[in-house]
Amino acid sequence: MKSKIYVIFMMFVILGITFSCQKEIEHSNELEMRTNESEVKPNILPYLPNSIKYVRGYINSKVGSYTGKGLVQTTVAGDWYVNVTMDSSDINPSWYATVVKDSLVSFYDFDISSPILAAFNPDIDGEFNLNAFKDGKLHASLPLPTYDAYFKGKVSHVVRDTLLMVTDTAQEKELLVFSGFISSQLALSLRPEAPEGYIRYNDPDQGGTPGGGFSSGGVENRAVGCSPVIRIKVWAIKFGIPVTAYTNNEGWFRIPTGFLFGTLVGTEAINKEIAVKPLSLNNIGNIGMTILEWIFGPKYNDGWYRKRDLDNVDICFNEHNKYRWWAMIITASSLNRNYMAQDGFLLTDKLTSYAIWKNSGSVAMSCPMFGQSSGTVDILDFLQFLIPDLPHIGTNMESHFMGFLPDLVFQTTIANDTNHYSSRIFHTMFHELGHYTHYNQVGKEWWTDLIEAETLEPVGCGGYPAPNTFAGDMAQIAESWAEYMGDRHACRYYDPTRGHKRMFNGVIRPFIETRAGGTTFNNQDGERFNNCRYHAYGIFFDLTDNPSVEVEQFDNIGGFTFQQLYFLLGFKDRSLCQYIGARIAPICIQNGTWNQLFQMVEDPNGHDLTCWQ
Repeated sequence: MKSKIYVIFMMFVILGITFSCQKEIEHSNELEMRTNESEVKPNILPYLPNSIKYVRGYINSKVGSYTGKGLVQTTVAGDWYVNVTMDSSDINPSWYATVVKDSLVSFYDFDISSPILAAFNPDIDGEFNLNAFKDGKLHASLPLPTYDAYFKGKVSHVVRDTLLMVTDTAQEKELLVFSGFISSQLALSLRPEAPEGYIRYNDPDQGGTPGGGFSSGGVENRAVGCSPVIRIKVWAIKFGIPVTAYTNNEGWFRIPTGFLFGTLVGTEAINKEIAVKPLSLNNIGNIGMTILEWIFGPKYNDGWYRKRDLDNVDICFNEHNKYRWWAMIITASSLNRNYMAQDGFLLTDKLTSYAIWKNSGSVAMSCPMFGQSSGTVDILDFLQFLIPDLPHIGTNMESHFMGFLPDLVFQTTIANDTNHYSSRIFHTMFHELGHYTHYNQVGKEWWTDLIEAETLEPVGCGGYPAPNTFAGDMAQIAESWAEYMGDRHACRYYDPTRGHKRMFNGVIRPFIETRAGGTTFNNQDGERFNNCRYHAYGIFFDLTDNPSVEVEQFDNIGGFTFQQLYFLLGFKDRSLCQYIGARIAPICIQNGTWNQLFQMVEDPNGHDLTCWQ
């Protein structure tokens, strides 16, 4: 009996030691590619065909067949990837404009095929330095069928690797052992971890849960000013192959691929709805670098993540820099689509947005919709009109511009990190996206006339065409609608008492202001006009009474819905007077309220809004 107890006791002791050793091995090597410092780094990637040939059971499987020269054929669609390297100066802009529309093609400015990168060990190699893997070239990774369609015989490049994304953990471990990344003993203890977490940006005006019915879903650090970046692309590199996911409305993502070791984690401001094209004017003198950034895209590298940190990625763009700028653009676009969907309107166009970053000068935004409408206004003339300090652009850079005609242009300066920066900028972004919703109702011909009116006609107050002219009338209805949408969406995203905008008198005020005695004042109705008192966007709030507060000095009529107002834009009226007279007034007359319709927007210095009578 005692001997049995002793044997059982010793078994538990041995098991305890075994588990302790395994735990220690996993803890100390959970991210490491080598078992000791004396080993030489691997010089091949484990996902190469010549490595896969030796994996147990692969040759006779249905995955494919091989010769001494490598891959012959495969029946697994989408698993094979090709990595190529090219010089940005060899890239034809029209070719690139076609290739980049395929979301499966990923461009990087560092060598993602480097085995040294794949075998990086923070404990041995020290702090990660991405610049060590940059060679001034452009690197692309794409599925094999896409390579045949876009690269083979079509552009100057060098094929770095052909790689098979292996998702079976057991087979992947065998490949790692064969390639020299880990020992067979270490392979037993490794468990895959999928990168997941939150991508956010700092918004000092947001604070806690936003107003207007937008729910944060319980994201814990909203209270300290970090708001979700919505539908931004998140990427990581797995043995030379980029794997990606997109954040949801809470800024959360999960890449559906397990990692046995650490990896780079980063973002790219692109999704199926909008592509942000970065343009740093302070670098435009170096055409090579400018083109490289243009093609490389709005990518952000957050650095190397150890495996134990992959399930807790938490990126918050805190500083006033171009990464935060890109995050705000893609979030504003996503919110605009969310809110329009809540109102019953699905926006399906894929937009292109220029994201201009410069040292100083004016801050301006625009919605030319060139990408959708191929407008007749020359793109460089338009950019020079929008950006007076734009340097001279040579033929090579011009051709890259023409490959991506912008639907939206957002520009800011390095020095523009002022108080209430986020809510004011978001309001302006929503204004421009409001132009996009207007475009969806009126189409290419109407919009081309608007762009010509706002860029070619003699300007009046505020840089817009003079009131009571054909050009001024078009600008009036377009700018009034956009300003209404800018306020409307901003009040859904922000608590209206926290969100701010610059009023036409130059004063920064909250959307809804608390005054003496506890009364509230709605600056959307109270402001009434935008740009020198002749863009009467306040009338849209007056017609819908939404949002509404206790005291509305200018509230003369109501009963309309947003859906009605938006639907009526589809008649393509070319002035607010025509829109009101032909669409709104008949409904008001029918309801017996038309006498009060224009009381809030009459102004002797503005447009004649009673022309329909």
